[in-house]
Amino acid sequence: MIEHGVWKSFDDIYDLEIKKKDTTITLRVPAELLTELKKIATKDKTDYQKLIRKALIELVIKRAS
Repeated sequence: MIEHGVWKSFDDIYDLEIKKKDTTITLRVPAELLTELKKIATKDKTDYQKLIRKALIELVIKRAS
């Protein structure tokens, strides 16, 4: 997260997951990828959009470390 122009790392996904979702993105992916994401989300008993958001958060945390 950028706070006052300085990157601040997060201890875990929870920090980012509870933040207000105030920005929308549009992402084009192959239909097959979306189908597989939805299957995984169903197995995890979650929404596919939340699954994608968690994957993005994990990537950012990993790369920012």
